[in-house]
Formats: sequence, structure tokens, C-alpha cells
Amino acid sequence: MASGQLVTSASFLRIILVLEGEKAARKAAVKVLEMALERDDLSLIADLMRFLEPSRYLLDCPSLPSNFLLTIAQRRGSELTPMESTLVSILCA
Repeated sequence: MASGQLVTSASFLRIILVLEGEKAARKAAVKVLEMALERDDLSLIADLMRFLEPSRYLLDCPSLPSNFLLTIAQRRGSELTPMESTLVSILCA
């Protein structure tokens, strides 16, 4: 999927949320997030994380990015990448 298509996919998440519900929107958001992580798209990753866990991001920033990214890393069978660790630092600064 091209970068522009990835951003377009992310734009449709709110529509999916309204039409299909939270479960479908979260599932779609995780798929888009995994592709954004593969492309090291920090801006899109940050937006997707805020979409997936808005209240936790605002109230307890340090726990969300590390736990959430660690979950993604575990699903693919590896540790956090240097880029993902940098993302945690940027989001929680």
C-alpha cells in the first residue's frame, strides 16, 4: 500500500467507528498502525495511537506508547525497534 493510501485508510477510521462500531474501527486501526510502523511514519503512528487510546494517551502518556508498541512488537516476534523507542520519547516529551 502506498503512503498516500495509508493516510487515506487512516482517515476512514472515524467513518468505520460510526458505521461499524468500536470493535471494527479498532481492528482496522491496528492494521493501519502495523503498516505505519513498517514505514516508520511517526506522524501517522502518533495519530493512530491517539485514535486507539485517546483517554490513556492524555492521562498517562508513558504507559500507553511503551505498552502498546510492545504489544505490536510481540505480535511480530521482536523487541521494540530503535524507531519505536524514539517514538515513545517524542510522544511523551
